[in-house]
Amino acid sequence: MPFWKHQTLKPLEGGEVPLVILEDDNCEGGNEGTDEEFNDDLVDTQWGGREGETFEETMNNHINTILQFVEGLRYQVQFRDEQMLQAVEHKGASFLRFARACISKERKKTAGTMWDKSVDSTMFYRTRPSLSDRNTG
Repeated sequence: MPFWKHQTLKPLEGGEVPLVILEDDNCEGGNEGTDEEFNDDLVDTQWGGREGETFEETMNNHINTILQFVEGLRYQVQFRDEQMLQAVEHKGASFLRFARACISKERKKTAGTMWDKSVDSTMFYRTRPSLSDRNTG
């Protein structure tokens, strides 16, 4: 019997919820079916991110935002505005740390260095092929 159906549990609000015990209830974990049995006709077209967007659309939107921001930052350099630099360092600190960790992971892979605990946040970041591998494709 699932824990939420236990006899001693009482609802926080409202009336009493009847306890339903199925005769075939098997706590030992019998054959309850597989996802494939229940989802034969379903096709996964969305990744669960932004409403109505696929993973690729969402990731490409993030990339375009970052690239546009980089262009703006490059334009800002000519003004040598310390306040803008401080704002980038303060507001973008976690993103900059993540970006540096991903870049460090790529460098370590290229150099053949083992995994480093300091880049745990990049465990899902897949490194790009080395330059020599890119030029032979």
